[in-house]
Amino acid sequence: MARLALVAAGGLARVVLIDVRPDVERHASKLHAVAANLCEKLPGTPVVFFHHSAAAAAAAALARAHACVGRTTAVDAQIPGLEGFSVGRNVRQYNALLKTEAFWRSIGEDRDTVLLAQADSGVCGAGAAVEAFARYDYCGAVTRFGAAWAPTQNGGFSIRNVGCMRRVIREFAAGAFRFRRGNEDAFFTQGAALFCDKCPAAVAHEFAEETIHVHNATTREPVSGALLDDERVAKVFFPRRRAWGFHKNWNYGQHAARRRAWEKAGGGPAPPPYDPDIATCAANRALADLHVAPAAHGGG
Repeated sequence: MARLALVAAGGLARVVLIDVRPDVERHASKLHAVAANLCEKLPGTPVVFFHHSAAAAAAAALARAHACVGRTTAVDAQIPGLEGFSVGRNVRQYNALLKTEAFWRSIGEDRDTVLLAQADSGVCGAGAAVEAFARYDYCGAVTRFGAAWAPTQNGGFSIRNVGCMRRVIREFAAGAFRFRRGNEDAFFTQGAALFCDKCPAAVAHEFAEETIHVHNATTREPVSGALLDDERVAKVFFPRRRAWGFHKNWNYGQHAARRRAWEKAGGGPAPPPYDPDIATCAANRALADLHVAPAAHGGG
């Protein structure tokens, strides 16, 4: 497919940090950790924080604490056409939000390419390396979900071209392709494959790692994180190559099990207990080294 729009010099127009839960203050340490990572890794790239109107105080605190957060936007109060939009209660509302043209218009011009980052993601590689991925209209960690012809690339940490997102929404509304149900990232993966320039799987593996997903050797069903360092664990998903970033790498399992796995990998002091859903890139790498066999995983 032809490139829909040229990216700005340097690759990214901005970073879209998004957490639309009304009780985001409960997860403040995680949110601040992500913002600090983005500021450090992508200096000079402005960050816009999209949030629920009930989290206005938390958003203001984030902007005060991190110089790179130049703007905050309440998605249900400050986006024209989305005033009063129901969001923040469940994933269906989040998916519905991202499938609106109004949301993407509020992010920038059609030519703009952004990094969308949820509050459980991070950049591990050199910031300048993003240019290799920002040339695409859509790019995210590969998952085992979605259509066979367009396996879903995860959207929680993803490259997005604004014009591509808007075009996919319009083409779907016009009946140009079918999408029965599913998350927004499956929707945009399929649409980008048809109408834009979606990154190939090999590039997606270089771009990001997705959630650790542990399977029982017998049942192949997800099991408790308590088995993370157990010999019965058959497979843990990680790409063979080290990716530029990650999404949700600590989301499964008990914190105690993560700590044991981290220490077993020689990672030094355990990850802080107050922030169990995000880890440093070093912890991410250590866990990857524990389990070298890549396997199908659960997306998020």
